[in-house]
Amino acid sequence: MIPAAVADGWLFWLAIIDGLAAVCILPTVIGIARQVECLGLVIA
Repeated sequence: MIPAAVADGWLFWLAIIDGLAAVCILPTVIGIARQVECLGLVIA
């Protein structure tokens, strides 16, 4: 479990959001750079 002091901090949530964004955005950028036809398969 995550301590309440950590979970209530804005830095924790910023790191979570940044991590999730990187997981979705990075493959999309790579797919666009490689000119992949179906980006849905890159993300999924």
